Amino acid sequence: MKIRLQYALICDDVRREDNGKLILIGVYGRHVGYSALPVVASFSLVVSILTDGVGEEVIEFRCIADGIEKYANKGMLNIDAPGAATFNVPMLNLELDNKTVLEFQWKLPDTDKWEEIFSIPVVPD
Repeated sequence: MKIRLQYALICDDVRREDNGKLILIGVYGRHVGYSALPVVASFSLVVSILTDGVGEEVIEFRCIADGIEKYANKGMLNIDAPGAATFNVPMLNLELDNKTVLEFQWKLPDTDKWEEIFSIPVVPD
């Protein structure tokens, strides 16, 4: 199955309504700002994809800052129909020590290559 990125963003939290719609809370725009660093932060990475098939695929995600892996996880993605799908990847307890750029990456099935899907600077406010 082919998987193609439509978009990715980060926010503070994601909730799902009874009708299946996502509620995005605290969506970040041009940067992530904190009044003081270091800080321990948690984000939700929201990823929208297009697929050409159905089935289950394991996708790996990680967050890199200053060349250091701050978070890594993998999960089973269950695609029940071709087309668009949107899902949430909680990234908890990222230790951010200084001004940096967070780089969110994924590794798709049948590849050993990490690919950047979204990046955002962290700056003091």
